[in-house]
Amino acid sequence: MAVGLVPIVPSYGGCSEIVPLNYQYKEIEVASNHILKSINEYNPERRESMHNIAKNFSSCEFRKRIQEYIKQIT
Repeated sequence: MAVGLVPIVPSYGGCSEIVPLNYQYKEIEVASNHILKSINEYNPERRESMHNIAKNFSSCEFRKRIQEYIKQIT
């Protein structure tokens, strides 16, 4: 996601918490459909969207949020 790739993930576990629902699957057939659709319907906006979601989980963003929480406490 950090480089804009569209992840296709199971609809359970940690990844499902950050990946949009339309890129999640419960059955392998659904996963393959998502992959084919992602390949056939590529667009730069979707790639940028994935990149922006991933930026929220960068180490820099983590440090910034921790500092904000500490400032609120002190």
